[in-house]
Amino acid sequence: MKFVVVNDIHANSVALKEFMVGLRNINFDKLIFLGDALTYGVDVKETIDLLHRLEEKYDCVFIKGNHEQIYFDYQNNENYQYKKFPNFLLESILHSAEQLSFILEDEFEWVNSFCYKGVIFSHANLFEYSNWSYLNTETDFQSNYNILVSSKLRGAIFGHTHRAKYKKYKGGVVDYNILELPIHQTLSFSSNDIFLVTNGSLGQPRGSVSSFLTCDINSTEVAITSIPLSYDIALHCQSITESSLTASTKEKLLKYYDKVLP
Repeated sequence: MKFVVVNDIHANSVALKEFMVGLRNINFDKLIFLGDALTYGVDVKETIDLLHRLEEKYDCVFIKGNHEQIYFDYQNNENYQYKKFPNFLLESILHSAEQLSFILEDEFEWVNSFCYKGVIFSHANLFEYSNWSYLNTETDFQSNYNILVSSKLRGAIFGHTHRAKYKKYKGGVVDYNILELPIHQTLSFSSNDIFLVTNGSLGQPRGSVSSFLTCDINSTEVAITSIPLSYDIALHCQSITESSLTASTKEKLLKYYDKVLP
């Protein structure tokens, strides 16, 4: 079965529209959204509307991320700060929450994770839901690898870090160090391999370009390809600039795009 995997859109409707155009040229069976539709960007309603259009056209799985749970809790009058947020992030969250004229939790059939033939898809990691720790270090990868082994799983694909990386194990031995996920180069994992992949981000990548994955899974092999997305970044930044956010928050949010703006 062939999957398209997309994550961390963060209210970047410009990137999401371009992604939807590109999907027309890909033959696949199921679309997996790994979470984090909102925050950072300002096109809240348009982003959710576009996700509904994807849901109407394709067989979709919607996995909850921390930036879904934040709004679920906010709208349920519960504590939505699972840790102390910096001021710019808190302002971005509240700005997005004010635009929600609907109950986000009711918009899609949200799930914690999805598994197919021993490959699990989740937003952040393999720990319990609401643990939003990242996969960045050797220790982070090893902890999740241990869960894969104990659960008799072949591999895992996450979002959350906004950085495209992977690690491969063969017979319990690390075949490679933590490596950057190559663009337009297919990675193949055999039935003897165990792997961990953190996809980058469609809407706000860090240290790479905007991208999404195709993932072809059968009983003997998993083939993963990271596909770059080209879109009008300046137009997305313009939406932030023209928003009602404070100047200091705008500056923080725009810095994420400094290295990719022409």
